[in-house]
Amino acid sequence: MMWRKSVGLACLCLAACGESGREPIVSAPPLAVPPAAAEAVAETSASNAAPMDGGAPAREQIIDWWKRKSDEEIEVFDVKAVQLLSRETVYLAGVTLGGRGKNAEPGALLVRPGLQEVVEVRSGIGPEFQVLDLDGDGVSEIVSSISGFAQGTTEGEKYILQLQDDTPVVLHKAAFSEGSRLDRNGGTEAESTRVEWKFSSAGNAPLLQELIVTKESLCPANGTCQEKTEQRASTYRFINRQFVKSASPP
Repeated sequence: MMWRKSVGLACLCLAACGESGREPIVSAPPLAVPPAAAEAVAETSASNAAPMDGGAPAREQIIDWWKRKSDEEIEVFDVKAVQLLSRETVYLAGVTLGGRGKNAEPGALLVRPGLQEVVEVRSGIGPEFQVLDLDGDGVSEIVSSISGFAQGTTEGEKYILQLQDDTPVVLHKAAFSEGSRLDRNGGTEAESTRVEWKFSSAGNAPLLQELIVTKESLCPANGTCQEKTEQRASTYRFINRQFVKSASPP
């Protein structure tokens, strides 16, 4: 499911597709996760839920804590245990927030049940997200996306990030888009960029295999459509909390 926000494209905090980076920023198709990473996620979730309150807080409880500090309406979706860069275990709740324009705005809350505290995360995470521990170091990697829609075009970015308290630290990102328009002769021009991520491993180094597919099509009002497709594949090694681009496939 893609979460969209009807705002002008100029107002979106959406950069062009970038290389790997680690920057603070002020919900993706199903991912293939290697067995080791999946086991690490399961073990982390099971072992870290108990120290706080024995399990994830109920959605109704999160809403109640939120209403103590805000009059905004929220709807709570996924609630998952995550570990911050400080190694503190908290819960992350994917939400939509009302009262911020024509449509509900996607976002996320950091939840500390022991303190009965919720804090809004500073963007980069939507209602749907995935929690991994790719290298088994006890710090969660979160995969999510944010997008916006205007004038017939959707633009957004997919993120892999970690959390420094309520501030996302971006490890890797890639831009995606999809849109169409009519040309002056009544034909249709369409462009799209799709991002696919697959996680695997080589030795002790987790890998990110990235495929970016760009399509362009031109369909005259009276004629045959012409299509052009380009693919760009890249492989990144996850080393020391950075995705380092490999010169050639391992």
